Amino acid sequence: MPGSRSTHFVRCQPSLRRSQSIRCQKPEVGSTEERSSRIVTRRLLSGGGCCCGLCALVKPTLAKSVTLDDGFTYDAGFAYGMAYGMLDYENKVQDRKQKLFAEAFDGLDSPSVVDIGMGTGPNLPFYSKQKGIKITGIDPNLAMDSFAQENAEAQGLQPDQLKLAAGRAEKLPLPDSSFDVAVCTLVLCSVDSVEASLREVKRVLKPGGKLVFMEHVLAPSSSFLLQIAQQVFNPLQGALAHGCHLNRNPEPYMAPAGLSVKHADRFFVEGEAFISPHVAGIATAQQA
Repeated sequence: MPGSRSTHFVRCQPSLRRSQSIRCQKPEVGSTEERSSRIVTRRLLSGGGCCCGLCALVKPTLAKSVTLDDGFTYDAGFAYGMAYGMLDYENKVQDRKQKLFAEAFDGLDSPSVVDIGMGTGPNLPFYSKQKGIKITGIDPNLAMDSFAQENAEAQGLQPDQLKLAAGRAEKLPLPDSSFDVAVCTLVLCSVDSVEASLREVKRVLKPGGKLVFMEHVLAPSSSFLLQIAQQVFNPLQGALAHGCHLNRNPEPYMAPAGLSVKHADRFFVEGEAFISPHVAGIATAQQA
Protein backbone atom coordinates (compact mmCIF):
# COMPACT_ATOMS: atom_id res chain seq x y z
CA MET A 1 0.00 0.00 0.00
CA PRO A 2 1.63 3.32 -1.00
CA GLY A 3 2.52 5.44 2.01
CA SER A 4 1.88 2.65 4.51
CA ARG A 5 4.24 2.24 7.41
CA SER A 6 3.82 -1.47 7.55
CA THR A 7 3.36 -4.24 5.06
CA HIS A 8 1.25 -6.10 7.59
CA PHE A 9 -1.30 -3.93 9.37
CA VAL A 10 -3.56 -1.60 7.47
CA ARG A 11 -3.31 2.19 7.67
CA CYS A 12 -6.13 4.36 6.41
CA GLN A 13 -5.48 7.69 4.70
CA PRO A 14 -2.11 6.57 3.25
CA SER A 15 -1.42 9.95 1.65
CA LEU A 16 -0.20 11.46 4.94
CA ARG A 17 3.52 11.72 4.18
CA ARG A 18 4.95 11.85 7.70
CA SER A 19 3.71 8.33 8.22
CA GLN A 20 6.40 7.03 5.84
CA SER A 21 9.44 8.09 7.82
CA ILE A 22 9.18 6.58 11.29
CA ARG A 23 11.72 4.01 12.44
CA CYS A 24 11.39 2.67 15.96
CA GLN A 25 13.73 0.58 18.07
CA LYS A 26 12.78 -0.64 21.52
CA PRO A 27 15.39 0.15 24.20
CA GLU A 28 17.00 -2.69 26.07
CA VAL A 29 15.49 -3.26 29.51
CA GLY A 30 17.77 -1.72 32.11
CA SER A 31 19.61 0.44 29.60
CA THR A 32 20.22 4.12 30.29
CA GLU A 33 17.76 4.99 27.53
CA GLU A 34 15.02 2.77 28.96
CA ARG A 35 15.54 4.06 32.52
CA SER A 36 15.56 7.66 31.33
CA SER A 37 12.31 7.12 29.45
CA ARG A 38 10.60 5.76 32.55
CA ILE A 39 11.98 8.40 34.91
CA VAL A 40 11.22 11.42 32.72
CA THR A 41 7.75 10.24 31.78
CA ARG A 42 6.88 9.37 35.37
CA ARG A 43 7.99 12.80 36.55
CA LEU A 44 5.91 14.46 33.90
CA LEU A 45 2.87 12.36 34.66
CA SER A 46 3.13 12.88 38.39
CA GLY A 47 2.78 16.62 38.41
CA GLY A 48 6.12 17.64 36.98
CA GLY A 49 4.56 19.42 34.04
CA CYS A 50 2.46 16.84 32.23
CA CYS A 51 -0.18 14.19 32.54
CA CYS A 52 -2.09 11.14 31.39
CA GLY A 53 -0.79 9.54 28.25
CA LEU A 54 -0.66 12.77 26.38
CA CYS A 55 2.59 14.47 27.27
CA ALA A 56 5.25 15.05 24.67
CA LEU A 57 7.85 16.67 26.89
CA VAL A 58 10.40 13.93 26.42
CA LYS A 59 14.11 14.75 26.43
CA PRO A 60 15.67 14.76 22.96
CA THR A 61 17.91 11.83 23.95
CA LEU A 62 14.83 9.69 24.43
CA ALA A 63 13.90 10.09 20.79
CA LYS A 64 17.28 9.29 19.28
CA SER A 65 16.15 5.84 18.11
CA VAL A 66 13.06 7.36 16.47
CA THR A 67 14.09 9.35 13.40
CA LEU A 68 11.97 11.36 11.00
CA ASP A 69 13.36 12.33 7.61
CA ASP A 70 11.58 15.70 7.71
CA GLY A 71 13.08 16.61 11.09
CA PHE A 72 9.73 16.48 12.90
CA THR A 73 10.77 14.76 16.13
CA TYR A 74 8.36 16.20 18.70
CA ASP A 75 5.55 13.72 18.03
CA ALA A 76 8.07 10.90 17.69
CA GLY A 77 9.63 11.67 21.06
CA PHE A 78 6.18 11.88 22.60
CA ALA A 79 5.23 8.49 21.17
CA TYR A 80 8.48 6.97 22.38
CA GLY A 81 7.93 8.24 25.91
CA MET A 82 4.36 6.98 25.90
CA ALA A 83 5.38 3.55 24.66
CA TYR A 84 7.91 2.95 27.41
CA GLY A 85 6.97 5.38 30.18
CA MET A 86 3.39 4.38 30.97
CA LEU A 87 3.86 0.73 31.89
CA ASP A 88 3.63 1.36 35.64
CA TYR A 89 0.37 3.28 35.23
CA GLU A 90 -1.10 0.59 32.98
CA ASN A 91 -0.21 -2.08 35.53
CA LYS A 92 -2.07 -0.12 38.21
CA VAL A 93 -5.29 0.13 36.20
CA GLN A 94 -5.07 -3.28 34.52
CA ASP A 95 -7.66 -5.02 36.71
CA ARG A 96 -10.20 -2.23 36.29
CA LYS A 97 -9.71 -2.20 32.54
CA GLN A 98 -10.07 -5.97 32.37
CA LYS A 99 -13.46 -5.82 34.09
CA LEU A 100 -14.69 -2.97 31.90
CA PHE A 101 -13.72 -4.65 28.65
CA ALA A 102 -15.12 -8.00 29.75
CA GLU A 103 -18.46 -6.29 30.40
CA ALA A 104 -18.36 -4.36 27.12
CA PHE A 105 -17.65 -7.47 25.05
CA ASP A 106 -20.08 -9.73 26.87
CA GLY A 107 -22.52 -11.27 24.41
CA LEU A 108 -20.81 -9.87 21.31
CA ASP A 109 -19.63 -12.08 18.46
CA SER A 110 -16.82 -10.69 16.30
CA PRO A 111 -17.12 -7.20 17.85
CA SER A 112 -16.13 -4.05 15.99
CA VAL A 113 -14.20 -1.56 18.12
CA VAL A 114 -13.02 2.00 17.61
CA ASP A 115 -10.24 3.05 19.98
CA ILE A 116 -10.24 6.85 19.98
CA GLY A 117 -6.85 8.30 20.83
CA MET A 118 -5.39 4.82 20.55
CA GLY A 119 -1.84 6.03 20.95
CA THR A 120 0.70 3.22 21.23
CA GLY A 121 -2.02 0.65 21.84
CA PRO A 122 -2.12 0.09 25.62
CA ASN A 123 -5.62 -1.41 25.32
CA LEU A 124 -4.65 -4.02 22.73
CA PRO A 125 -4.09 -6.78 25.32
CA PHE A 126 -7.78 -6.53 26.23
CA TYR A 127 -8.87 -6.93 22.61
CA SER A 128 -6.69 -9.79 21.49
CA LYS A 129 -8.68 -12.58 23.14
CA GLN A 130 -11.94 -11.56 21.46
CA LYS A 131 -12.58 -13.95 18.60
CA GLY A 132 -13.07 -12.22 15.27
CA ILE A 133 -12.57 -8.73 16.68
CA LYS A 134 -12.02 -5.84 14.27
CA ILE A 135 -10.28 -2.75 15.63
CA THR A 136 -9.99 0.75 14.21
CA GLY A 137 -7.48 2.96 15.99
CA ILE A 138 -7.77 6.74 15.64
CA ASP A 139 -5.01 9.14 16.69
CA PRO A 140 -3.82 12.54 15.46
CA ASN A 141 -0.18 11.64 16.22
CA LEU A 142 1.08 9.51 13.35
CA ALA A 143 4.23 8.61 15.28
CA MET A 144 2.15 6.37 17.53
CA ASP A 145 1.34 3.91 14.77
CA SER A 146 4.61 1.99 14.65
CA PHE A 147 4.30 1.23 18.35
CA ALA A 148 0.64 0.26 18.00
CA GLN A 149 1.49 -2.07 15.13
CA GLU A 150 4.28 -3.66 17.14
CA ASN A 151 1.92 -4.11 20.09
CA ALA A 152 -0.72 -5.67 17.86
CA GLU A 153 1.75 -8.19 16.50
CA ALA A 154 2.94 -9.02 20.02
CA GLN A 155 -0.67 -9.67 21.07
CA GLY A 156 -1.19 -12.09 18.19
CA LEU A 157 -3.66 -9.96 16.25
CA GLN A 158 -3.92 -10.77 12.56
CA PRO A 159 -3.18 -8.19 9.84
CA ASP A 160 -6.86 -7.74 8.95
CA GLN A 161 -7.90 -7.12 12.56
CA LEU A 162 -6.38 -3.65 13.03
CA LYS A 163 -6.71 -0.50 10.95
CA LEU A 164 -5.04 2.76 11.93
CA ALA A 165 -6.32 6.15 10.81
CA ALA A 166 -5.28 9.73 11.42
CA GLY A 167 -8.08 11.75 12.97
CA ARG A 168 -9.39 13.74 15.90
CA ALA A 169 -12.11 12.82 18.35
CA GLU A 170 -14.22 15.85 17.41
CA LYS A 171 -14.46 14.76 13.77
CA LEU A 172 -13.97 11.04 13.39
CA PRO A 173 -13.27 9.88 9.81
CA LEU A 174 -15.77 7.06 10.22
CA PRO A 175 -19.32 6.23 9.05
CA ASP A 176 -22.41 6.42 11.24
CA SER A 177 -23.56 3.47 13.36
CA SER A 178 -20.56 1.30 12.51
CA PHE A 179 -19.12 0.06 15.83
CA ASP A 180 -20.25 -2.16 18.70
CA VAL A 181 -17.79 -0.63 21.17
CA ALA A 182 -15.98 2.71 21.42
CA VAL A 183 -13.07 3.26 23.77
CA CYS A 184 -11.72 6.48 25.33
CA THR A 185 -8.97 6.06 27.90
CA LEU A 186 -7.00 9.17 28.91
CA VAL A 187 -8.29 11.05 25.90
CA LEU A 188 -11.15 13.36 26.90
CA CYS A 189 -8.75 15.36 29.09
CA SER A 190 -7.03 16.67 25.97
CA VAL A 191 -9.64 17.01 23.25
CA ASP A 192 -10.61 20.49 22.13
CA SER A 193 -14.28 19.80 22.90
CA VAL A 194 -15.59 17.08 25.18
CA GLU A 195 -19.12 17.73 23.91
CA ALA A 196 -18.23 17.36 20.24
CA SER A 197 -16.11 14.29 20.94
CA LEU A 198 -18.90 12.49 22.76
CA ARG A 199 -21.39 13.39 20.05
CA GLU A 200 -19.04 11.75 17.58
CA VAL A 201 -18.80 8.67 19.80
CA LYS A 202 -22.59 8.44 19.77
CA ARG A 203 -22.67 8.92 16.00
CA VAL A 204 -20.27 6.09 15.16
CA LEU A 205 -21.72 3.63 17.70
CA LYS A 206 -24.49 1.29 16.68
CA PRO A 207 -27.74 1.83 18.63
CA GLY A 208 -27.14 0.24 22.01
CA GLY A 209 -23.37 0.22 21.43
CA LYS A 210 -21.12 0.76 24.42
CA LEU A 211 -18.52 3.36 25.31
CA VAL A 212 -15.73 2.23 27.64
CA PHE A 213 -14.16 5.25 29.33
CA MET A 214 -11.39 5.80 31.85
CA GLU A 215 -10.23 9.37 32.46
CA HIS A 216 -8.40 11.37 35.08
CA VAL A 217 -10.67 14.08 36.47
CA LEU A 218 -10.94 16.98 38.87
CA ALA A 219 -10.59 15.80 42.45
CA PRO A 220 -13.76 15.69 44.58
CA SER A 221 -14.43 18.46 47.07
CA SER A 222 -13.41 16.10 49.87
CA SER A 223 -9.87 16.37 48.46
CA PHE A 224 -10.02 20.14 48.23
CA LEU A 225 -6.26 20.74 48.48
CA LEU A 226 -5.63 18.50 45.49
CA GLN A 227 -8.54 20.15 43.70
CA ILE A 228 -7.03 23.59 44.30
CA ALA A 229 -3.64 22.40 43.07
CA GLN A 230 -5.23 21.01 39.92
CA GLN A 231 -6.95 24.32 39.23
CA VAL A 232 -3.77 26.32 39.85
CA PHE A 233 -1.59 24.18 37.61
CA ASN A 234 -4.20 23.59 34.91
CA PRO A 235 -3.11 26.49 32.63
CA LEU A 236 0.50 25.31 32.72
CA GLN A 237 -0.62 21.76 32.14
CA GLY A 238 -2.53 22.76 29.04
CA ALA A 239 0.37 24.78 27.67
CA LEU A 240 2.91 22.01 28.13
CA ALA A 241 0.86 18.88 27.51
CA HIS A 242 -1.05 19.16 24.25
CA GLY A 243 -4.00 20.93 25.86
CA CYS A 244 -4.44 18.37 28.64
CA HIS A 245 -6.75 19.54 31.43
CA LEU A 246 -6.44 18.59 35.08
CA ASN A 247 -9.92 19.83 35.97
CA ARG A 248 -12.31 18.06 33.61
CA ASN A 249 -15.18 15.69 34.29
CA PRO A 250 -16.70 14.02 31.22
CA GLU A 251 -19.80 12.56 32.89
CA PRO A 252 -22.10 15.62 32.65
CA TYR A 253 -21.57 15.78 28.89
CA MET A 254 -22.62 12.21 28.15
CA ALA A 255 -26.40 12.43 28.44
CA PRO A 256 -26.66 15.53 26.18
CA ALA A 257 -24.55 13.64 23.62
CA GLY A 258 -26.99 10.72 23.62
CA LEU A 259 -24.96 8.42 25.86
CA SER A 260 -26.56 6.86 28.93
CA VAL A 261 -24.05 6.11 31.70
CA LYS A 262 -24.64 2.55 32.84
CA HIS A 263 -22.21 2.88 35.72
CA ALA A 264 -19.22 5.03 36.62
CA ASP A 265 -16.74 4.38 39.40
CA ARG A 266 -14.64 7.05 41.07
CA PHE A 267 -11.23 6.08 42.40
CA PHE A 268 -7.67 7.27 42.95
CA VAL A 269 -4.65 5.77 41.20
CA GLU A 270 -1.92 5.60 43.81
CA GLY A 271 1.21 7.60 43.14
CA GLU A 272 -0.15 9.63 40.22
CA ALA A 273 -0.30 13.02 41.95
CA PHE A 274 -2.37 15.57 40.00
CA ILE A 275 -3.88 12.91 37.75
CA SER A 276 -4.67 10.40 40.50
CA PRO A 277 -8.47 11.10 40.65
CA HIS A 278 -10.16 8.95 38.01
CA VAL A 279 -13.55 7.99 36.70
CA ALA A 280 -14.17 4.82 34.71
CA GLY A 281 -17.29 3.14 33.45
CA ILE A 282 -19.54 2.19 30.58
CA ALA A 283 -22.10 4.28 28.72
CA THR A 284 -24.62 3.10 26.14
CA ALA A 285 -25.62 4.81 22.90
CA GLN A 286 -29.30 5.66 23.19
CA GLN A 287 -31.73 4.77 20.45
CA ALA A 288 -32.33 7.60 18.00
